[in-house]
Amino acid sequence: MESDLDTPCVRLAADPDGCSGAAGRLIADPHYQGRVIYTGYMPEKALNDVQTGRAEWTRWNVHPRFSDICGLVEHLQAERIYPLFAKPEQLQRWQETFKQRLCLSNCLTD
Repeated sequence: MESDLDTPCVRLAADPDGCSGAAGRLIADPHYQGRVIYTGYMPEKALNDVQTGRAEWTRWNVHPRFSDICGLVEHLQAERIYPLFAKPEQLQRWQETFKQRLCLSNCLTD
């Protein structure tokens, strides 16, 4: 049986500069095989990671509108949706829209 740890996934990790937090630990780990993608401001550390092939850079709006999220969910046919930047008062709308696909537990935290 496949566990969640064996399932390909996307990890959104803080801090975004790759110097500290979960992102810093992941990119510093020589055994980490996942892709690292910076999405915004590129400090010297991030620039070096991209220039050496350790990471990529793609501009991405990390705070999309709800309508954009709905479109992305449908386009990707997402089976699990984590409301990373949703405010508590927005969760009912998320639950009504995404139903069983919405995940409110088992979130990875720093």
